[in-house]
Amino acid sequence: MKETEDQTRIEKDTIISNLTKQVDSLRKRQEQNQNEQINSLEEENRKLVKERTLLQTQVSKLQHENQLLQVVIGEKLDIKNLAV
Repeated sequence: MKETEDQTRIEKDTIISNLTKQVDSLRKRQEQNQNEQINSLEEENRKLVKERTLLQTQVSKLQHENQLLQVVIGEKLDIKNLAV
């Protein structure tokens, strides 16, 4: 009877140990996946920020060019009106 109890206890301890190892392994894998996801998102964010900055620069340049064109057009209209 004592031997059976000891054997059952050993089996249960072994099962618990194996389950603990599996849980630890799953946690580590989950952490690794999360870290990879974070790294991927950070890289994508850097790309998007770079692209956004480039687009903002282009928009600013175009706005400035538009203002210059409006001034030139306005001056040409003023000259035309003076000539008439």
